Amino acid sequence: MDKQPLSIKVIAIAIGAALYALGAMITEYTASPFGVGQFRPAVIIPGFFAIFFGPLVGGLSAALGTNTAAMLTNGNLLLSLMAGVPGNFVGFYLYGYMLRKFTWRKFVWATLISLFIGNLIAGLGVVSYYSLFIHGLSVETIRGWAVSLGLTAWWLITMLPFMYLALPPLLKVGAKAFPNLAPLGLKTSDELPPLDTFLSLFLPGLALLSFGILIAVRPSLGVYMMGLYKNASAFAYALKVMFIAGGAMLMVIGVAVLFALKGKRATAQSNLT
Repeated sequence: MDKQPLSIKVIAIAIGAALYALGAMITEYTASPFGVGQFRPAVIIPGFFAIFFGPLVGGLSAALGTNTAAMLTNGNLLLSLMAGVPGNFVGFYLYGYMLRKFTWRKFVWATLISLFIGNLIAGLGVVSYYSLFIHGLSVETIRGWAVSLGLTAWWLITMLPFMYLALPPLLKVGAKAFPNLAPLGLKTSDELPPLDTFLSLFLPGLALLSFGILIAVRPSLGVYMMGLYKNASAFAYALKVMFIAGGAMLMVIGVAVLFALKGKRATAQSNLT
């Protein structure tokens, strides 16, 4: 990757940014319970480019892509520059950096770590943006951090399944189509490790489900988090549903992936014998 010509990297940044912008625009108006923060399965695109072309390409294609999508849709460039751009750049730069020497085990944990950090930065950026216009919401307040973590949870719930289920097949196709660009570990490694993949989905899901149950038991917590909205109770209900349903979904996907990968591994071993 480091030996790739600069011209190749520049072209990759342009293509990656364009594809990411297009993918983000398709789901631009699918907002979270907070009214901001979209459903974005297109994260697999900068993930692919970060692995094939390195951290800088991944980070820049993600940052430019999300900013382009903002310009062509909602037009809120300031929010994009304060939240989406830094969150995407840091998240996918870190992702590419962690996967310079690719293995599927590194892929699993780099995905979880980089998405959490990048999305937390984006969430803090959203809170910082709204603190300029809405009194009481600031990164210096408990509510500000709660909203930031809530947005981070929303993005993790909606991004992790696509990164674990859709990106690996795309990477394998890319490795066959462009073997000279693929990292060595991607060409020689086999499959996602069942236990690591299960834990990286199940444990975050359990934490989110537990928090959703806590909101159900203590509705005042959800109302506090959504207290800046006129109909805070309705938004708090949506927040509770997001945590409970999203957490349960990640746990179910984790269990399903565990059995699927173990079954695939057992079948492969039996074929060898």
